[in-house]
Amino acid sequence: AAAAVRAEEEAKAAALLPPVYTAEEAARKQELPIEPGALVLYLLFVVTFTVVAVSTRDWRFGYRYGEAMKSTLLETEFDTADTEIYKTFHDVTTLTDVWWYLQGPLIGALYSETSYTGQPLPPERLRFVNDNNKLLGKVRLQQVRVAPNVGCRVADWAASNSSAAYVSECYPEWSEVRFSRHDRAPIVVNARGPQECAKADGADGDEPAIACETQTYEWVSRRGTGLAPFRGWLYWYDGSGYMLELPNDYTAARTLLAQLRADDWLGAPTRALWVDFSVYNANINRFCVVRLLFERLHNGGVMPYAQVRSLHLLWYARSDWLLVLIPECTLMLLVVYYVLTEINQMRRAGRKYWSDPWNFWDWANI
Repeated sequence: AAAAVRAEEEAKAAALLPPVYTAEEAARKQELPIEPGALVLYLLFVVTFTVVAVSTRDWRFGYRYGEAMKSTLLETEFDTADTEIYKTFHDVTTLTDVWWYLQGPLIGALYSETSYTGQPLPPERLRFVNDNNKLLGKVRLQQVRVAPNVGCRVADWAASNSSAAYVSECYPEWSEVRFSRHDRAPIVVNARGPQECAKADGADGDEPAIACETQTYEWVSRRGTGLAPFRGWLYWYDGSGYMLELPNDYTAARTLLAQLRADDWLGAPTRALWVDFSVYNANINRFCVVRLLFERLHNGGVMPYAQVRSLHLLWYARSDWLLVLIPECTLMLLVVYYVLTEINQMRRAGRKYWSDPWNFWDWANI
C-alpha cells in the first residue's frame, strides 16, 4: 500500500513538470512571433520590387532591337582581296580584314545615302541605320599601342645584323598595369612624294584622294577621351589612346579611313582598336550603344568582340510615366525604412549586433 501511494505521488509530481522534448521536437513545437505590421510591409516590399524589376524589362522591343543592330553590323558580308571569299565581322583575323570591314559594312551601314530602291536620300534622312535608328554624334575610332623593346627582348641570334633572320625590334603583350609598355608618342607620317601621293584604294574599288603633307596623330589621356575603363575579351583598357572621330558625311568619313589606311595608322604596335557610337530609335524610345573591339594578340592575330546594348534611358518620357514613378518611389521609401530599422537595432544592441549572422544577411538584402 505504501508503495502504491508513493507511486501515485511521484506520478502527480511528474505531471506538474514541463514535458521533456528532443531538440527536433522542441524545434517543431516552437512558435515564432509574427508581427502583422512587419509581415504586411515585407509583402509590400516583395510586390513592389517585383513590379519595378518586371516593368524595366521591355520584352517586346528590347531584345529584337539589339538583334537587328547585330545582324546589320556583324552579319553583313564584305569581300577581301580574294573576291571568291566573303567574310563577316566574326571572321576578322588580320589588320587587313579590319580595314576591309571598316571601309565596307561599317561605313555602309552608318552613312547610307541611298534607299533600298537606289534613290538618293533627302538630307533629313541621312545618318539613319536601318531607316529608323538615328546616328547620334560622331563615330569614334580609338586604338592603344605598345612601345617597342619594352617588356620583350629579341633573341641574340636574331638581333645580329648579319643574321639571315634579323629582327630589329619586338612588341610586347598588352598589360593594363605595366604602363611602361604603353606607347604615348605621337604617330608621325612623313610627307609623301608626288608619285606616292596619288590615290588610295577604297573598299569598293573607288579611290578617294589622300593628303600628301605630314600627318601627326596624338595620344589622348583618359580625361581627354572621357572614356571610363572597360574590359574587352582579353584585356582591360583604361580609356586613353589614339582617338579620332569620323566626319558626319559618307564621302568625308570614307576619305579619312583611306587616309588612315595609307598612313599605317594601325600597325605592328597596335594592340586594340575599338569603334564607339550610339543610335536612337524614336519609334520605341530606345537607344543602342555599340562598341566594336578588335584586340590584337602579340602573335599578330586579331580577335573581334562586339558589345551591342539596347537601353531605355528616357524612362519617364511616356504617357504612363506616373505608373512607373509611384512603384519606384514606394520601393525607395521601403528601402530607407529598412535601413533605419537596422541602424536602430544596431544602436540598441551595440557590438552584440554583429554577433548575429542574420544581420549580415539583412544588410546584403538591402
